[in-house]
Amino acid sequence: MTRPGCAAGALRSAALLIGLSGYGVSMAMMVRAGLGLDPWDVFHQGLALRTGMTIGVASAVVGVAVLLAWIPLRNRPGIGTIANVIVIAVTVHPA
Repeated sequence: MTRPGCAAGALRSAALLIGLSGYGVSMAMMVRAGLGLDPWDVFHQGLALRTGMTIGVASAVVGVAVLLAWIPLRNRPGIGTIANVIVIAVTVHPA
């Protein structure tokens, strides 16, 4: 397996961050509009409403809990998985 060049890696990273940011912004817009959410986001919203956290913090807490649940499985998360938790939590937090 060959490793992608620096330019290809930068493009992949940029595409990942743009996609995750877009998802977080669209999720925040759906929360604000009250149009309904997908199942994971309903869970985040319910957790936020019950605990007083924002939906961004609830998303981060659930994401970290899921990553910690991987430890007994000896499954290592990749950079995209970690970026998923961080970027979406940060972009949806203002909602």
